[in-house]
Amino acid sequence: MNSHLTIGERWRVIPLRLDQGLGFRDIARRMHCTYQTVRNILQLFHETNDVVELEGRGVGNSYPQETATQLSNQFYRRTGRFVTPQTIRNYRRRWGFRAVHARIQPLLTQRHAAQRLAFCQQHIYDDWRRVIFADEKIFEVDATDIVYWTPYGRPRPTTFRSQYSFKDEPIPPPSLNI
Repeated sequence: MNSHLTIGERWRVIPLRLDQGLGFRDIARRMHCTYQTVRNILQLFHETNDVVELEGRGVGNSYPQETATQLSNQFYRRTGRFVTPQTIRNYRRRWGFRAVHARIQPLLTQRHAAQRLAFCQQHIYDDWRRVIFADEKIFEVDATDIVYWTPYGRPRPTTFRSQYSFKDEPIPPPSLNI
């Protein structure tokens, strides 16, 4: 199956639907693509009378980190009309955005830093190509008061705090015994 149809292939979808009256699934079989691709192409054609994706098509949020109150004040300054913050939140939800708090990466304590350093020094000469890594950490440490509006299906943003830094002695190179 094609991951992307060319513009010529997209234009072939239109007469198959409008002139021949074929269904989405029949067109998808003929064009070697998915049902959803055919549906999206026809929807794009009905909206824009073209099959070419235009840059910036769709609803985007140009102020993702602004609070509803800040946007309300900004709108009032620009237009002289007052819109309540609740109205702004309602429109954001209607356009497919959700309010989330950013995840915070935990601070690295002095004890954890020392443990990591000791582990690294202990295993510096191991054959790391024979090691399988698996991360099964599923917990949330903290949250901030900042609310981000992200589209549904996008991952939650991450806020990084400065990591704990400490001085250590440089590791001497291995001695070669010949």
